[in-house]
Amino acid sequence: MAEIFGPVLTVHSVTDDAQALELANSRLGGLAAYVFTSDLEQGLGLGARMDAGEVKVNGTSLLDMHPGSVQSFWAGSGIGGHGNAELIRFFLGSRIVGVDPPDAPI
Repeated sequence: MAEIFGPVLTVHSVTDDAQALELANSRLGGLAAYVFTSDLEQGLGLGARMDAGEVKVNGTSLLDMHPGSVQSFWAGSGIGGHGNAELIRFFLGSRIVGVDPPDAPI
């Protein structure tokens, strides 16, 4: 199956974080992921365990969180990534997890 390259949103009902994490990590692609929660600390912890190059907590922007961020491509998204001279870290599965500014463009 080919990866869909574009923003795709699926909504699922889950009973807890463990089920949400299992569902999120079962997909084929791994460029970016999003976590929406009222508990910021819990959301950052969940995001750190997701198999994605960039995880935004309570954000909707499709842009990188920071112009100098290093992001790996995970799972079926391919081998490689983008970022600065430290990009070699993608072989170690580097990721960025953070909170998107509330005024960030969609």
